[in-house]
Order: sequence, then C-alpha cells, then structure tokens
Amino acid sequence: MPQVEVIKPIRQHVTAKLRVCAYARVSTDSADQLNSFASQVQYYTNYIESRADWELVDIYADRGITGTDAHKRDEFLRMMEDCRKRKIDQILVKSLSRFARNTADCIAAIRELRQLGVTVIFEKERINTRLMANEMLISMMSAFAQEESVSIAKNLRKGILMRMNSGNFRLSNLPYGYDHYEDSRLSVQNGEANKWKLLILRNLLQRPWRFNELRKDLEGISQKVLTDSLRSMEDDGIITRTVYPEVPPRVEYALSELGESMRPIIKAMEQWGITYKESRQ
Repeated sequence: MPQVEVIKPIRQHVTAKLRVCAYARVSTDSADQLNSFASQVQYYTNYIESRADWELVDIYADRGITGTDAHKRDEFLRMMEDCRKRKIDQILVKSLSRFARNTADCIAAIRELRQLGVTVIFEKERINTRLMANEMLISMMSAFAQEESVSIAKNLRKGILMRMNSGNFRLSNLPYGYDHYEDSRLSVQNGEANKWKLLILRNLLQRPWRFNELRKDLEGISQKVLTDSLRSMEDDGIITRTVYPEVPPRVEYALSELGESMRPIIKAMEQWGITYKESRQ
C-alpha cells in the first residue's frame, strides 16, 4: 500500500515594516530658511527610504509658519490626524523647537501620541519618547525652546528699534504710500501723483466725473499723473470706474463704498485747509 508523506509548509516570518514619517518646519520664507526647509525634507526622505525595515508614510512640512501656535500649522495638524487614524508608528523631527516652541502644545501632542502608540524621535536632543519613563525632560527642553523663541523675538524688536533710530530701517513690505528705498531711506511713492489725490476725491464727492472733465478742472495736472492717480485709487478700492458702451466709450469715475466712508474726513481736511489759508492772509 503506497505511503503518504505529509510535507509541512515552511512558514517565513515576515516582520511588518515600521511606518515612519518626518515633520519639518521653518518659521519664515527667507532664502536661508527655505534652503534649510528643502534640506530637511530631502534628508528625511532619503534617510527613511534607506532603511529596509521602514516604510515612508509622508513628509509633513510647514513652511513660513511660527511654531508657537499649533493651530496655524496645517501640516502638523494633518500629521496628528493621520496618527489618530493609525497610519503612523514613528515620527522623526530635527529638534524640539521644530516640533513646537510652545511648551503646552508640545507636551499635549506628545502625550496624545504616546497614548496612540506613536514614537517621536528628536534627533538634536537625542530623545526617544518610547524610551522615556516620564515627561520631565521633554518639559524642560520644550520650555527652553519656548524661551529661545521669546528671546529671538525680543532681539528682533530691539534691532528694529535701533535701526529705526539710526534712520537705517528696511521693512520686508513697504508701507502704503512709499515706493522704494534710497540710501536705506524710504522714498515717497510717486509724490507728484499723491498730492493730487485729495483734489480728485474732493471733486468726486460732488458727482461722478469723466477723465477729461477732471483734467480740465484740475489745473496743472498732466494726463499721466491723472491716469496714475486714478488707477492707484481704483486699485485701493477707493473709487470705481464704469465704462459705458458708447462710441466713443464713455468712462466715469465715482467714489466706491469705501470712498464714500471717507467723506467726513475729506470734508474736514478741506475745511481745515480753508481755515489755514485764511489765517495766513
């Protein structure tokens, strides 16, 4: 009678890969910080993909966002939500200050992540939350990071005041009414056009005006200056421009709702000018 030999299958033990992501953040859009931002993203992508036992989930990266308020960081919030959905096992972060500069936010996030079974590794401080018996060290380090953020802000404000006092202050965004810098000093934006704006508004307080009507009434104004002034006020939402389908086209300028709200101010300035002129006679 034939013999039947049962061959047991060889079962290979397959270890599940650790699902790993990284979080990166820079607080400004300056060239240096953007280079740092790109370097962080590239570094963590290469590092995670180089580990055979790791699986790259995603790189969560907030650019030009402060770390003092977690609610302003969309990518950080997306990462936390993915952790709640059990998509992540481990998070890599360059430092505590990149994770959060607010002590309360940092501790709250790490507590929740530990409850979800998610490990956070801070490379600079060499902290692995899975190996920590308590939160004292993290509390201390995040407090230092928060104090560093406050210190940097104070130094920046002090530097700004010092440069303002020396007349050598440059803003990242020019103030309204200024065009550019000349020898580190602000230059008035098209001063020739600005001096006519109040007179144009004074006329528009009466009724809508056509371009040629304004030019005839405002003695001394050039066509270019009038065009620039009207375009500037239209861009600012102070006046509106209506083109009527006629031959030739009829274009009228009128005060917008915002412009109408300036009526008491313009009237008061006009009255002050009249009073001042009379007092000088």
